[in-house]
Amino acid sequence: GICLKIICFRYAIVLPLTVFTSISGISYQIHSYNDLREWPSIMLKEGHEWLKTDFNFQLPSFCNSTSSATSRVQNPEEGCFILNHDTPILNRQTAYNTSDDLLNLIMDPLYKYWFTNPNQTVYIALCFKFDISSHADVCDNNTGLLWRR
Repeated sequence: GICLKIICFRYAIVLPLTVFTSISGISYQIHSYNDLREWPSIMLKEGHEWLKTDFNFQLPSFCNSTSSATSRVQNPEEGCFILNHDTPILNRQTAYNTSDDLLNLIMDPLYKYWFTNPNQTVYIALCFKFDISSHADVCDNNTGLLWRR
C-alpha cells in the first residue's frame, strides 16, 4: 500500500504540524514473516525492527509425517510449532520452518550483530495458533503437556 511506497522511496510526509523527512519516525511491523530463508536478504540487510511470526502448533500425528513439509521438525513425537499463518498442509513441496529454525537463526554467529546491536532493538511478536476444529482441546491434559514442554 501507500505506506510501503512512502518507506521505499523516502518521500516527505506532511501531516498537520508535523513533517517527517526520513523513515525514522515511521514504525511498522512485518506480519507473518515465516519463511526464514528471506530474513537474511530482506530483513537483516534493510534493518527492520518489528517482525511477527506465526507459531502454529501441530500434534505428533502431523509432525511425524514423512512429508517434505515436516522434514525440518525435531522431536516430532512431542508435536511441533510450524511457522505458518494458515493451517499447515502435508502436500507441500518445501519444508515449513519451525520454532527451532527461528531460534537457530537468532543464535547464528552470522546474524549475531543484528540481534545484539546496542543501537537497535529487534522485536519479534509470536502469534500462537492451534486449529481446534481438527484437533483435541489445546488445554486438555495430553495436548497441553505437549506444547508446554
